[in-house]
Amino acid sequence: MEKNLTSGSVFQNIVWFSLPYLLSYFLQTLYGMADLFIIGQFEGVAGTTAVSIGSQVMHMITVMIVGLAMGSTVSIAQAVGANNKKQASLSVGNTVTLFMGLSVVLSAVLLLFVRPIVTVMSTPEDFLNEETGKAFFADQTYTAVAEDTDNGKVLGLYILHPNNIGRCGHICNASYAVSSQARGLHIGEKLVSDCLIQGKLHGFRVLQFNAVVASNIHARHLYERLGFIQLGVIPGGFRMKDGHYEDICPYYHEL
Repeated sequence: MEKNLTSGSVFQNIVWFSLPYLLSYFLQTLYGMADLFIIGQFEGVAGTTAVSIGSQVMHMITVMIVGLAMGSTVSIAQAVGANNKKQASLSVGNTVTLFMGLSVVLSAVLLLFVRPIVTVMSTPEDFLNEETGKAFFADQTYTAVAEDTDNGKVLGLYILHPNNIGRCGHICNASYAVSSQARGLHIGEKLVSDCLIQGKLHGFRVLQFNAVVASNIHARHLYERLGFIQLGVIPGGFRMKDGHYEDICPYYHEL
């Protein structure tokens, strides 16, 4: 079925001409909504955030491709207007070939530069809000907070949880955070000391740290002063925020 858009009502022809374009964008929107719906059933906020950011990249690429497609339609329209079906077929074939090649190139570029892209977009590697934070801390074996009793400010905290499951489930792991305003108050030492006590009270036999960055001299000195034993060095085991890799030193302490 052919429709001559060069005759008849201008408004009606514009509507007919724009329908495929509007439909394609509507389907693209549904595609993104379907992704968010599915990932929302199986993943938390982090997964939804990843899909949302990926959708922004896809939308940008889609707009660029649509611009190229609009250029190719000019060539096709000229051939159709001249009633040159051979030239029209050639233009369509060249357009298909162009976009097939472009899709391969774009796929390769996105795979190669995925990390710089998410860095430029300031994508957080760890994402917690009030809802996911509540679920995160509820999953821990134990959570402790160091609080200034005079003003109620949180000075630091730690989380305690199994380092593994099954036959290694008796080994626990912990993570610590100390406020920058509490430096010099020995909050870290108090948190680690309490963690050793709580680990034993909760039935664990060993407290193990998997990823102590080698350059974190203050933390390493603290752990060694409290009786932790270094297991060795894993070269380039930790990726820093700026993208470079540093060695890590696993530690353990019997409880």
